[in-house]
Amino acid sequence: MARTLEFDVDHALERAMRLFWKGGYASTSTRELLKSMEIGSGSFYNALKCKKHVYLESLKLFSATIGQQREEALLTPPSAALGIRALFHCVLESLEDPETPSRMCLMSGSISRDVLADDDLRSYIEAQMAELGEVMAARLTTDKEAGLLPAAFEPQGVATIIVTYLHGLFRMALLSYDRNRLEREIDLLLKGLGL
Repeated sequence: MARTLEFDVDHALERAMRLFWKGGYASTSTRELLKSMEIGSGSFYNALKCKKHVYLESLKLFSATIGQQREEALLTPPSAALGIRALFHCVLESLEDPETPSRMCLMSGSISRDVLADDDLRSYIEAQMAELGEVMAARLTTDKEAGLLPAAFEPQGVATIIVTYLHGLFRMALLSYDRNRLEREIDLLLKGLGL
């Protein structure tokens, strides 16, 4: 007879995601996970198997929630230029939200030697990074085809630059966060890219 789960998996994964977001993969122990998730070791190993699996599920939850909010910010405005600005606005709002576990984005923080050494984690992270770039490039391509961007504009290259800057922004925000300075930098970057 199959055992029923004695805990709320969604609640536990939400708590695990926030813990990983705050401390990173390598620095988060299984003991800390159990405490944060409010479950016992038997439930943990029976339902979730191992720390790596919980981390992967946390990344998926992050993509389905925070990542989805950011993608909606990118896709909702009437132009790619406004959508990219809305994406950065969404990110800056998150950085200032006292409920945000860390100024380091969970996904950006996953670009680390310890995480990327695992093939399953690496594959998921690479796919998520590629997806953001593809969505942004598609949005830029649509505007180029509609004549909103110059014929010489390179959507794929511009999307890659913006995604790279975005991940760097999270790392720099750990050192020093000044929203006005970041807004000026973002504006300068986007104007320089023709947006």
